[in-house]
Amino acid sequence: MHDFKERWNCTKKSCVGFCETCVNSVEAMREKKKNTSKGTRMQKVIWIDTETTGLDANIHGLREVGYIIEIDGEVKEEGLLYINTKTYNIQKYLSNYVRDVMGVTEEKLLEYEDSQSQNLKFIKTIKGYLDLEDKYDKFMVAGFNVEFDIEFIKVWFKDSRNDCSYNDYFGHQTVDILSFVRNLKYFRLFETKNNKLETLCNHFDIDIKAHEALSDIQATKKLHEKLRSLFISQQSHQ
Repeated sequence: MHDFKERWNCTKKSCVGFCETCVNSVEAMREKKKNTSKGTRMQKVIWIDTETTGLDANIHGLREVGYIIEIDGEVKEEGLLYINTKTYNIQKYLSNYVRDVMGVTEEKLLEYEDSQSQNLKFIKTIKGYLDLEDKYDKFMVAGFNVEFDIEFIKVWFKDSRNDCSYNDYFGHQTVDILSFVRNLKYFRLFETKNNKLETLCNHFDIDIKAHEALSDIQATKKLHEKLRSLFISQQSHQ
C-alpha cells in the first residue's frame, strides 16, 4: 500500500488508496492511457527529403535535410538543415556525380554548419511534438523512395553521437509515395515516361526545384494529395 501511495504522492497516513489525491491520480492515469491508446493517439507524420554527397550511406553523407511536420493532417512546421558533411566523425566523401553533374563543391560544403550541431537542432525540433514518456509516441516517416533517406538519417544519428538513436523518435511504419505511384500505374490510372519525382510533378502541374531538399519534400506532399484524389475519384466511379 505504501508503494501505491508513493506512486500518487499521497501523504495522508490514514489513506488506503481512496483519498481525493489517490482517486484523482488514478483517474488522470486512466484518461492518459485512453487518450494514447491505439486508435486515439494523434497521427504524427514527418515528411523528409535529403540531399547527399552520393548514393552509399556508408561512405557518403547528408548535405541537406528538408522536413515537414504534420500532426493529425495539419502542417505544424517546415524546416531545412544544411550540413557540412566534412564534420562527420567518420570520413565521408563527395561523389564524382554530385560534384561534376550537380555542381556541389567541397568549398560549398564547408560553408554549412557542423553535422553534430545540426543533428541536435533537428532532435530539439522533433522532441517538441512527442511525449517522450510514451514509448509508442513516434513519428511515421513519409517521403519519395523514403528508405533511401531513412538509411542516411540513421547513419547521421549514429555518427553524431548525441546519446540517442533514430529509433527513439521514429517508428517502423513508413509512407513511400514512390510505392503509391507504382501501385496506381499498375492499375493504369495514369502514365509517365519514368517515375522520377520531377517528371511526376510536371505531369500533375506541381512546382518543384529539383534536388533542393525542402522543395522536393513540399512537392512530394503535394504529389501525395494529387494521387490520393485520383485514387478516391477512381474508387467512387466503380
